[in-house]
Amino acid sequence: MPEIRYRSSVRLSNNQSPPQGTALNPPMSGFNGVRFYSGSREIIRDEKRLALVLKRRELESRVMTVDQVADRILQALRDQRGFSIIRLGDAEILTLAQDTVFPTSANVPIWGDLMAELCRDPLLGKGDNNEVVRWRDMMHASGVNYPDLQVRDQLAQAVKSASLIGIPVSNRPGRSRAHLKLVEGFQTVLLEELKLLNLAPEKMRFGDSALHYLLYTSGWMNRILSPGDYPQIAQRYSFSPGYKPGVLLVGNRAGELADLMGPKGLRISGVVKPVNLGNIDESLAAISRHSFDIALMAAGIAAKILCSATAERMSRVAIDAGHLFDLLVDHHRHLDHQRTRIPYEWML
Repeated sequence: MPEIRYRSSVRLSNNQSPPQGTALNPPMSGFNGVRFYSGSREIIRDEKRLALVLKRRELESRVMTVDQVADRILQALRDQRGFSIIRLGDAEILTLAQDTVFPTSANVPIWGDLMAELCRDPLLGKGDNNEVVRWRDMMHASGVNYPDLQVRDQLAQAVKSASLIGIPVSNRPGRSRAHLKLVEGFQTVLLEELKLLNLAPEKMRFGDSALHYLLYTSGWMNRILSPGDYPQIAQRYSFSPGYKPGVLLVGNRAGELADLMGPKGLRISGVVKPVNLGNIDESLAAISRHSFDIALMAAGIAAKILCSATAERMSRVAIDAGHLFDLLVDHHRHLDHQRTRIPYEWML
């Protein structure tokens, strides 16, 4: 298991005062921590907070485009080598924070105040409708029986071995300013977690945590699952005409999605269900009994663990598809990406 250290220096403080004033023509630089522009009209008077702002910008600058990610997936399919994509949203980042960034001895809603202090930003707030009170429920919905340090460590190992990690970014159309401020907080916590795991962001590959939706709505998912039907892709990546990789669907709704995808001509290699954090070993054994080229997984935090393990142990492409299963099965009942809207309201 990866080594994780508890960050004990984050604690509640009532001594911080909020930044003063706004700027109609905000300054782009500062001197001795007096005035710094953060990207909005807010003036930052704290050098350490400015450093965090710059680290978050640097992190987002490393997020690959959906075209770049699709290219990596197709290369891995062509070369028959492992490639895993996992995504970290609020539940995953909170799970990793257990007794590392935030103490489990404190009620989870208190973590919102600790996050604000970590960010040195008293304006961070609680998101829309006091989102912090739902944080424990978010972890539970992803399968975590909080507190659960074993799952934390399993997820940390998945992060360490993943080929590409989807992370929250500031491009969230339709979300409120309060929610986007909270995204900044989660990015800061994630940076702290990577540091505690001895992972250097500059040596990692990142995508948008909405990558599962972006791959689908851009049309790339259809091309990845049927590359031989697209002459330019088949030629570029040396796939034979008509080639379709074997697709393994993993998750509690995998059977329903197979019923939708099979009649569309996709090559479904099998279904693995049920899947949860309590049957990881059994699920891995079931996955290993199938012959497939690419696995799409939707099983909360269990999917992150399974994706990384499948790519590493079986040299297959494994993609954390999250709520894409629900979107297709419950809301669309079709595979027409042009008629699909990304449900940003569902995510961080």
